Amino acid sequence: PALALLRCVAMGGLLDKPLKEKGIETGGDERMQWVAADMQGWRQDMEDEHIASTNAGEEFAGCGVYCVFDGHGGKAVSKFCKQHFLQELVQMTSTMGKPKFGKNKNKKRHCGAHLEHQDMEEILKESFHKMDDMLRDSAFAKELARNVGKVPAGAVEDLQKQLSEMSQKQQKGQATVADQSEMKDMCVKLQKLKEAQKGDDFVPDTVGCTAVCVLVRKQDV
Repeated sequence: PALALLRCVAMGGLLDKPLKEKGIETGGDERMQWVAADMQGWRQDMEDEHIASTNAGEEFAGCGVYCVFDGHGGKAVSKFCKQHFLQELVQMTSTMGKPKFGKNKNKKRHCGAHLEHQDMEEILKESFHKMDDMLRDSAFAKELARNVGKVPAGAVEDLQKQLSEMSQKQQKGQATVADQSEMKDMCVKLQKLKEAQKGDDFVPDTVGCTAVCVLVRKQDV
């Protein structure tokens, strides 16, 4: 079997014209082949991420884990999920799954491959909730701010000045449709720069992502 993961950015300001270059990744093993394709399109950043793993650890021996994280309002949260979700899923599977197999050492060691469908569904849900908890944890604020990107010196002040000039132009009735579109894009960019500046105080209240995750096992999906 083969699995295709498609992702393109969905939120944020727009470029003057779309970036159509495709990023292609492929991989797999003797059981499954996968391909992931992405395109930035009209958005100012690639806001999406993915995970494709046929070797997630001994808990998932013989399994594949495939996820698409659809960034909203920027790349900070989708990138964070790419960095942490698989590790948390493995840990959650070990914590919740191993006790179900008593003294059966082999099934305990490879519990993700042997758990009942409903148990694995609950583990996936708990793993998503764990990501929410981590995003709210101030210990990860600096990492999230780094995911937004480094802020060039004077960038915030320059944008604020440009927006002020645009606003005055708008109040005088001199702003064109193009000017108004540019103001909207500048506001989005300014918001992202301010978020990146927060560092330890960063809170992802205007950024997020949706996610689709699939666990492929020998007996089911």
